[in-house]
Amino acid sequence: MKDLNSLRKKIDTLDSEILKALSKRAKIAIEIGEIKKENKEKNNLFRPERQSFILKRLFQNNEKYLKQSHIFSIWRTIFFSQTELQGDLKVYVLRSATKKQLEDIITFFGPEKKLQYLRSNKEGFNLLKKDSNSILFLDYPGTKKNSIWWKNKIFDKLYINAALPFVLKKNQKPSMVIISKNKPVIKDDQILFYKSNKKNKLDNMKKIASSGKLLLLNSKQHIKTNKHKFIGSHPVTLYR
Repeated sequence: MKDLNSLRKKIDTLDSEILKALSKRAKIAIEIGEIKKENKEKNNLFRPERQSFILKRLFQNNEKYLKQSHIFSIWRTIFFSQTELQGDLKVYVLRSATKKQLEDIITFFGPEKKLQYLRSNKEGFNLLKKDSNSILFLDYPGTKKNSIWWKNKIFDKLYINAALPFVLKKNQKPSMVIISKNKPVIKDDQILFYKSNKKNKLDNMKKIASSGKLLLLNSKQHIKTNKHKFIGSHPVTLYR
């Protein structure tokens, strides 16, 4: 039978090694932040496609001792604690957000992140246009009262960057999106959104909603045409 004290000493040693590794990671995160500050066009703190890539790799390499939900919880804390070393990310939420939506936001950011509440999406859009490191949570785009924000002219020059829940279970669908002024980096396994006139729907695009003469479409492919306005994308991350 293994000695309990010797096993605990091994855990103490591993804890010290983990802390050293996190400190090294934090130092690199600070260096990345300094490079971003030198390049204003790339000075966006929120990079969901990068987080999605990291989580997928960790899920794939997991030796099954840890639940994937626990891996997400641990790395979520790492993501945002080290993002704070690079700068301040402002997080805006509408006062009309449901209890479940607030729970999803806290699951994503952790309880430590301060949320700033707004009365309307118009107020949020105006704030986002002034700051590249601000994000706004809104209902997933559609046809319901709180989800037709995508048709508003004031939304122009803003983009969908991510969706919540950030990691989905099988057959689960997102209920919210994250908006910012930063054009998302398009990688594999993403859903891309486009606005278009009703007569311009393509075969490889799916209709999400319509309002007046406008169509909201999505696709898993990047569409290069003047008839379809790209309004953002979100990575798709699944529990394996």
